[in-house]
Amino acid sequence: MRRNHRGSLGLALLTVTLVLVTPLAHAQLVSRSYLFKPGVILETALMSEGGLRLDSVYFELPMKDGGRLHATDQPVTALVAVSNTTGGSLKAGLAIALFDDEGRLVAAASGGSKLGWIKSGRQQSFSFVFDGVYAEAHKATTFQISLESK
Repeated sequence: MRRNHRGSLGLALLTVTLVLVTPLAHAQLVSRSYLFKPGVILETALMSEGGLRLDSVYFELPMKDGGRLHATDQPVTALVAVSNTTGGSLKAGLAIALFDDEGRLVAAASGGSKLGWIKSGRQQSFSFVFDGVYAEAHKATTFQISLESK
């Protein structure tokens, strides 16, 4: 029985072509702006197409005596809760930017799943420290948050 080498080569090329043109799983990004209210838990229920839900955001700014916000040498922090509404495990990526009433970026942070996954039906909290630019974070009036499922 004689083997057809052209047929084998053609099948191998077809297999490689199908693998290369098959779309890979893409990250799903959702982003939205909100009013900035430090010291208040903002419940969002913002949902990504990838199945992650941004449940809540809480900002903490250093306060002066009397409870007034002020410029500081201490960084701003945020606590963000994300839930996985899918049947499988997912990773999350998050970015947060604070803007003043003139639209200037006054603080930013990013982070997400580092070592593990958010299991199906579970919620995970992420802690952010705005440690690069933050001296005028007390002037923030809005923030934008982006959630990416991976």
